[in-house]
Amino acid sequence: GNVDAVEKVIAQNQDADGFYHLGDGWRDFAFAVLEKGVLRVGVRGNCDMSATLPQKDVRTLEGVRIAAVHGEDLNGVPDAVMLAVKVQAKVVLHGHTHIPNIEFANGVYVVCPGTLKYRAVQTYAVLELKDGTVKPELIRLQI
Repeated sequence: GNVDAVEKVIAQNQDADGFYHLGDGWRDFAFAVLEKGVLRVGVRGNCDMSATLPQKDVRTLEGVRIAAVHGEDLNGVPDAVMLAVKVQAKVVLHGHTHIPNIEFANGVYVVCPGTLKYRAVQTYAVLELKDGTVKPELIRLQI
């Protein structure tokens, strides 16, 4: 994990309506200070075994259905698309691979934001949601 990087992401995105943490290093995010009313969503990663978090979170934000998982059980984009079909999501967020990637397959955005861990290229994803549409973007953390 990396508390400093999490705090930098929050500081660089002060206009965000919410933040997702996709597992591994949950405590870094759990104690981050967010403005009142800012959404905080977390799912348990394979390195968060003591965390009392769900393995999956599915919700609709701004008309966009989003499924968030750590993804250790996903075998690539096809499995993510199958999950999306099952829960009727337009977006699947996952983090297990820690490899930043956005793919659009069968009408579904499959997004891995990368990692904020030390000694890595630190990246995160931003989702712009508006009126049922989504525009995902990968961003390299500016230190």
